[in-house]
Amino acid sequence: MQNTVRTKLGAAASSADGLPSNPRARVNRLILARDWETLLIQAGELHGHFCPFLALGVRAGSYGLRHLGLESDGMEEVLSIVETNSCFSDGIQYSSGCTFGNNALIYRDYGKTAVTLVARDTGKAVRIRVRQEADGKFVTSRLMRDNFPEAEGLFDKVIAKRIGTDEDRRLLKQVWAELSLLTVKQPDGVLFEVEEVGSVELPAYAPIYDSVTCVKCGELVMAPKAVTVDGSELCRSCAALGYQQLDGAGLSQVSPVE
Repeated sequence: MQNTVRTKLGAAASSADGLPSNPRARVNRLILARDWETLLIQAGELHGHFCPFLALGVRAGSYGLRHLGLESDGMEEVLSIVETNSCFSDGIQYSSGCTFGNNALIYRDYGKTAVTLVARDTGKAVRIRVRQEADGKFVTSRLMRDNFPEAEGLFDKVIAKRIGTDEDRRLLKQVWAELSLLTVKQPDGVLFEVEEVGSVELPAYAPIYDSVTCVKCGELVMAPKAVTVDGSELCRSCAALGYQQLDGAGLSQVSPVE
């Protein structure tokens, strides 16, 4: 069983319990080898489908690591600052190794398809944004128009209007997969505008919080997220307070239900 784990995860060396000592060893090798197709396939396992902006995220995260000469192990030494919560961000999370869960992904709700990768120890940083063309659209629009003209109509029916048939949905996924493969193989200069960043304001390492028990529901909650009501600790839902939510529309404040 341990040999199977080592083989599947592609680690160069493993710890005593059979888990790889470097879970990202294979990802790092693929980035160095510029094996974009395999990286895209693996990112699709996270994202659930293939699309051009997933491909752009895969390439942008890979570019940032190569440009800075870094490898990420999810310990907050390398940080990715994303400016959108679109498909692009899943490609960034996969290729850069910076995720919401390991606190190395910072989200700034700018609505721009761009990412800044930063080395915490040196402060060296690079911002990568998807190239806009003369018509004011992203480079993927030209690739789609020139190679898959049917994609725009399928997208409108299946995603924008939610009226597409099962066959429309199947065709869109097929076209998207082909377009994502075409996108991920484009040269860096075709896909991105890149700029060195002189100074980036970074948060401190993620703090470790104690937990408290909500007196109403009995569930544990991070201490700074709890609220005190009449001397008792409550979670925000039991206290009927609003909260911030990140969804498809971006970051927003949700009011409590009356």
